[in-house]
Amino acid sequence: RDVIESLVGHFDKTNFSLTAFNEGCRLARHTDHGGETAYRLTMLLYFTGEGSSEVPLMFCGKKATSRIGPRPNRSVIFVPSVDTTHWIDPVSCEDECGARIAFSGWLI
Repeated sequence: RDVIESLVGHFDKTNFSLTAFNEGCRLARHTDHGGETAYRLTMLLYFTGEGSSEVPLMFCGKKATSRIGPRPNRSVIFVPSVDTTHWIDPVSCEDECGARIAFSGWLI
C-alpha cells in the first residue's frame, strides 16, 4: 500500500468487478477523474479469448483517438486525468461471438 500511495497518492477504498460485454453492450464516454469519488488508479485485465467480441477500449487523447483491443492477459493501467476520457462502443457481432470479459479495479 505504501508503494502504491507513493505513486498515486492516498486512497481510501478499492472497487473491483468482473464484466462481460455481449452484443449491444457499451460503456458511455467518461473519465474516472474528478468529483468526490475520483479514482486514483484504474486497472483492467482482459480474459477475452479467440472468438469473443473484439470491440476495443477507446481513449480520446489530445491528438488522436487510441484503440486498445482486448487480448487474453492484456492489462491496461492508467492514472485518471482529464486526458483519459474513455469508452467502449456498442458490441456488434456479425457471427455468433462470445462475451468480451475483463476484470476491472479502481483505487478510490
